Amino acid sequence: MSSSPAARRELSYSWGYLFFDEPPLSVEKAWRLVQSSRFGKTLILVGDVVSKSFRERGLGDFFIVDGHTRRNLKVEDLPGKAEAFTCKNRPGEISRECYELLRNLLTSAIGRGKKIVVYVEGEEDLLSLVALLYCPLNDSWVIYGNFRGYLEVIPCTSFFRSVAENLLVKHFEKD
Repeated sequence: MSSSPAARRELSYSWGYLFFDEPPLSVEKAWRLVQSSRFGKTLILVGDVVSKSFRERGLGDFFIVDGHTRRNLKVEDLPGKAEAFTCKNRPGEISRECYELLRNLLTSAIGRGKKIVVYVEGEEDLLSLVALLYCPLNDSWVIYGNFRGYLEVIPCTSFFRSVAENLLVKHFEKD
C-alpha cells in the first residue's frame, strides 16, 4: 500500500504520550508511564534508535527495525534468543509482505514469552500503523520515534486502533 499526501499530512500529527527528552531520560519516563498504567506491559518498539534505547535497559518484547537511522547508530544486542523474521518494505509504503507478517505475529506469536525481532529490508517507519492495528488490545504499547525527534508512546486501545485503521483504509492506496 502506498501512502497518499493526505496520509502523510495526518501522520505528521502526534498521538498518545510524547516525550521530548533524549534517551535514557525519555525511556525512563516512558517506562514509568507504562508501569503506572492500567494497560499491560508488553512493548512493541518500532525503529532502530527506540529499539536500541529500550533494549539497553532490558526492555522490549517486539522489535521492528530496518538497520538505518538518522543518527547512524548500529542496532546490535537485540535479544539473542529472539525469534527473527524478515520482510521487505519500500519507503513511503506498507508492503503486503510486512503487513501480513506483522498481523500474524502480533495476533498469534506475541505474548508467548519469547522476544520477536522483525528486520525490515527497506524502511520500517509506516509499520507502526500495522503494529497499532494488531497490537494486543489493552495489554500493550506501541512506541516509536517521531521524525521530529521525540518519543511517541501509544497505549493499544480501541481508540488508537480505530485511528490506525481509518488512516490505513482511507489514505493508503491499495497496490
